[in-house]
Amino acid sequence: MNKLEIAFDNGCEKYNLEDYYFIYNQPDTPPAFSSKKIRFKPTQLPDRLLLSKIHHNYLIELKQTKGSRFDFHRIPLHQIRSLLDFERKAGTSYILFSFNEFEKIVLVHITHFLKLQRIVKKEAYNGERRGKGKSFNVNDLEKIKYKSLKATLLRKNYELELGFLLPNQMVISSFI
Repeated sequence: MNKLEIAFDNGCEKYNLEDYYFIYNQPDTPPAFSSKKIRFKPTQLPDRLLLSKIHHNYLIELKQTKGSRFDFHRIPLHQIRSLLDFERKAGTSYILFSFNEFEKIVLVHITHFLKLQRIVKKEAYNGERRGKGKSFNVNDLEKIKYKSLKATLLRKNYELELGFLLPNQMVISSFI
């Protein structure tokens, strides 16, 4: 698991998630998952999936970069299709980006990500930016809606604040 996956999981651990079924992708042994509405092949499982009969369902792809620039090709077409399919059928889809080793962490709705992709490519086509519009940087995020997240350093790993995703969930106090 990478640092962003660990931080996300640490953020979920402090909540009592008895109303949610939490699925995470293990690249070595990917399980197959399907229901009446959605289906994921083992090779196309998302990074994180929160399912609930009572609350809202979330599909989240986790992406991190050590710099301030992110290449669009790092989100393959099959992941975008899965995010959009889940959005239509079962819940809300997000992409969680971490820039500069947790310096800036943002949660972007899939439709806003696609809007950012169109804006960047249009600016490149019109000569308003250098390059061919194959990547975006942290400053480009100001052109769309997103949610900034805080990461807290816990000894050697981070923990993301995810309370806004999990309404009415009781925080489990930790005694460390």
